[in-house]
Amino acid sequence: MIATAMKTILAAIDFSPASTRVLAAARRLARLGGGRVVLAHIVEPPVYGGDLSGLALENFSALASAALKASNQRLARLRHQSKNAFTVLPAEIGAPAPSILRLARGVRADCIVLGSHGHGLLYDLAVGSVAQGVLKRASCPVLVVPVAPAAARRR
Repeated sequence: MIATAMKTILAAIDFSPASTRVLAAARRLARLGGGRVVLAHIVEPPVYGGDLSGLALENFSALASAALKASNQRLARLRHQSKNAFTVLPAEIGAPAPSILRLARGVRADCIVLGSHGHGLLYDLAVGSVAQGVLKRASCPVLVVPVAPAAARRR
């Protein structure tokens, strides 16, 4: 019954191994509810931890432009491979969790599907978890897909 209300599913992918599972889960949800999948990818801004004095702003801009171009090419390949089974939003640069939430509002998503890498508590405390950030602030249901099936993780 819930699936019938889920007409727009936002699938946020990062091109990691979890992305295939995220896209498959989103497509299943969309099929159940007769909905559509909207695919999004957020490119995190380049981070440099060293001395910035010799590094020009143009270098960061060039890195960001190259990352956007590569991401959009990968998104186009995914769409082509799926025979245009979903809508693709242009990749954008930003902090992943807030960007995903903004995109979800923009497409009026009924559900957000994203992956969880399961890095562990220490990693999540130090770096943060995109899934956790989305879960805390989403105004629609969120499906978090594990990076691997439960049986594979127990091995």
